[in-house]
Amino acid sequence: MENPRSTDGIVFNKAVQFIKNSENPALAEALREDKNTYKPHKMGPEIPVTSAYIDISGNKTLGYGSERDEDFFSKEDIESDLRRQVRTRLNYLNSIKSEDGKSIPLTVNQKVSLISLLYNSANEKNMVEPDSPDNSVFKDIAPNAYSALTKAGGPDLESLVFELFSPKAGLTKGKTSESKGELIQINGLVNRRKAEAMNDNAFAEIYNRLVTQ
Repeated sequence: MENPRSTDGIVFNKAVQFIKNSENPALAEALREDKNTYKPHKMGPEIPVTSAYIDISGNKTLGYGSERDEDFFSKEDIESDLRRQVRTRLNYLNSIKSEDGKSIPLTVNQKVSLISLLYNSANEKNMVEPDSPDNSVFKDIAPNAYSALTKAGGPDLESLVFELFSPKAGLTKGKTSESKGELIQINGLVNRRKAEAMNDNAFAEIYNRLVTQ
């Protein structure tokens, strides 16, 4: 049987690129072209690549959705921060076991999609030191999806896609500066979940079927 971690290098590199293009494609393009400034939003002003901007939820953020409080020191600092966060989530995902104590069989692209979702939905510090041996971070943000992922004998992909990515039940809600503290469905999150689902053929087939029902 193939070592489930034998493809970790491929998963890591694909996840880094996927998150760059999902979190802040304008920044990714600016850094590829070695620019010092860019526009986080097409209609907004140019800002230094190392500075904070306002995301789709109206929150202050930096780089590729970083949780840090201070501006980055350099372009290299932006890249290293992203890679550290992706590595944390990859290690965390690998640590999750099925109900019968086995590694969970996931394709490279399925892992990339789940890393992207965890990057977008779960605080990094809760994955560095998980609250309990049963990986409560994933269970806390999506308990039904966690049950589907860890099902004995292999993940229930139908339920997993429905609970994580579908507009009806997926992680598509958040608080914005205009929602007065209430969770509302955010178009940017709907689009992010769709992109994650479409990243894998099996996920995409289920997602397309679910959204047309």
